[in-house]
Amino acid sequence: MNPEIPATTRLPRIAIAAVLIVGLGVGGWFWMRSGEKPMPPRQEARVLPKAGDLPAATVSDRDFVDYGSETTTTEEDLELVESLLGSYFLAAKEHANRFPMGTNREIIRVLAGHNPMRHGWIPADHPAINAVGELTDRWNRPLHFHALGAGIFEIRSAGPDGALFTEDDIFVGAKSS
Repeated sequence: MNPEIPATTRLPRIAIAAVLIVGLGVGGWFWMRSGEKPMPPRQEARVLPKAGDLPAATVSDRDFVDYGSETTTTEEDLELVESLLGSYFLAAKEHANRFPMGTNREIIRVLAGHNPMRHGWIPADHPAINAVGELTDRWNRPLHFHALGAGIFEIRSAGPDGALFTEDDIFVGAKSS
């Protein structure tokens, strides 16, 4: 025989059970969230320095001194630029995704020190950089940069005839291998 539980006793038991269920649910939610990592604070976009803000000589004396000289070939010049690009991407691991994948002028600007690290791999006043900021070959024609992937470029000189993508072009990069 089950004696019937009076209604006045059932109501408090139901309320206590409901409070326990809600409490366990809220506690479980907090317990599960305790393993999550907090969101990092939002960082403001950095403004790149202007030419006058950069330190005078951040470039190694030996790195770019022979570019375009009579002691090197055009291919050696292009290999030097390719090597300097590689050095930039190695040093700028966390900033590499902000590297411009565009024009000669944008790439040379970054290599001349207009980058988040404020380090120059080439001197901004090198004689092979023309009036609009493009790196030129020994025929004073702008080099052609073609991004092949993250940090990988084909760098091309139009060669003596001055026309890109002809037989006398000189180039380095993934396609030259």
